[in-house]
Amino acid sequence: MHTLGSKKWIGLTIEQNGVRYIKLKKNKSWEMETRSFLPLQPGMIIENEIADKENFRELLQNWVQEKGLKGSEVSLSIPPSQIIIRRMTIPSTNAKQVEQLVKLEVETALHLPFENPVYDYLPIRKDEENTHLLVFAAPRRLVEDYVELLADAGIKVSAVETSATALARAIGVGRSESFTETMLIHQDGAHLDIYMFHAGQPIFMRSINLNDMQPNQLAGFTDGSSPIDPDGFESANQSRISAEQMVEITAEISRMLNFYQYSLHDGETRITEIIITGSRTGQQQMLEELQLAIGDMNIRTVNFDRLTSEAAADPELNAYRIAIGAAIRRTDAGALDLLPREDREAQLYPVLMASILILWIFGAIAVGILYVTNRDTVNEQAVRIQELNDNKTLLMAELAKLNTKGQPTDPKLVINTILKSRMDAVAVLDQLNKPMPQGGAIVNIGYTQNTEITLTANFVKMEDASVYLSQLRKLPFAVSMQIDKLSEDMAEVGNLPTRVYAAVYKIRMTNEKQTQEGGTE
Repeated sequence: MHTLGSKKWIGLTIEQNGVRYIKLKKNKSWEMETRSFLPLQPGMIIENEIADKENFRELLQNWVQEKGLKGSEVSLSIPPSQIIIRRMTIPSTNAKQVEQLVKLEVETALHLPFENPVYDYLPIRKDEENTHLLVFAAPRRLVEDYVELLADAGIKVSAVETSATALARAIGVGRSESFTETMLIHQDGAHLDIYMFHAGQPIFMRSINLNDMQPNQLAGFTDGSSPIDPDGFESANQSRISAEQMVEITAEISRMLNFYQYSLHDGETRITEIIITGSRTGQQQMLEELQLAIGDMNIRTVNFDRLTSEAAADPELNAYRIAIGAAIRRTDAGALDLLPREDREAQLYPVLMASILILWIFGAIAVGILYVTNRDTVNEQAVRIQELNDNKTLLMAELAKLNTKGQPTDPKLVINTILKSRMDAVAVLDQLNKPMPQGGAIVNIGYTQNTEITLTANFVKMEDASVYLSQLRKLPFAVSMQIDKLSEDMAEVGNLPTRVYAAVYKIRMTNEKQTQEGGTE
């Protein structure tokens, strides 16, 4: 949640008849700092899609320049006609897992009437294993068109939401509104938007174009938008709905109330209040008709001619009702946001893979150089072990000869004794090298005849030292073994300094008892 600080509270709406901009400030209470309206010609926006982008861009840029709005950062509210709401149950309560699973569902399993959606979701409740939420989706192209055209004019969009959430937030300014089981009706010229809220969130939205109802009985909506003055204030005498239109509207509202009660909630709950917003004339007409058609419900109107009860009345402020809600969006932690954003993980994936590949190549080169460098050292140590074994065998033969106290000794017996006691150093070295992990190398070996081998090896990974120890324990000539020392060091591999882990192993070839017995014979 953002802090109040010195940030600007700016809301903007793009509607059929124009673009509305409002900037608020908050000291002890909300106050309007500035507002502006850009009227649009009929046909420039059709069904909430910008039909004439070039003319719209030119008008928008001139308006932003004239009103000094360039550089503004705004929260944008968009009409609901192309926004889809879906209920979803995710088998997890972990926020990160829920985010990933929602993404998977939207991209693979969620059936939408458009491709490439932009979406967001609002959790509504959790149980022990599941998170129940609402997914809001809109065509990415539609939202990107709004954002890009505003950016070209010099206005940055920081968030995008639907008019349902913005209007509900505006109604809550200075009032205690929970929207627990609420229908919200909003008339904007020739368009009537109906929202149904449950537990504070919109779960169903319906847009009605009054021009599509009883075409021969229209009351002032022949061109698809209501007449407005230069500040965006709708003319009261153009907000009335014909009797024939009202019959159809009340019938549609009754169907929606039944749908909410019986289809969405299996008869367990129902809408308990209806709130009507729009022009004063249209509000009063709708209120009277609904009170006649639906008498057992709390039906009321809400106006926006002042931000707080202490502020002076400003009838023209009512036309900015949705923009007001968008402007104070930052007060709503976890608010809906349909602003298209690049998937950070998708952006980083190619870079990450390229980095891993480069590291792998350098690692393979370093391992190869380390292997070639240490191979000569290992061969030298093998030759030295063999020489020491031969010398020791000869000395033992000499000692045995002295112990005979001058008695003649059979040369063949001496030779056989030497051969039997001689250890095949090459074979032992092969057995020590065979289980060596990739990149590891023996760099030093010390040997005590038939008793102990002291071995030093370098590894590229610390865990390889443990792996090698477990493999050494399987050697047939080894009774016990241990790591005496494990340290991190830098070694010269070719001309490159490389980090290695040096491990010193002690391999006992006889146990302590055998050694002692051998010494007392």
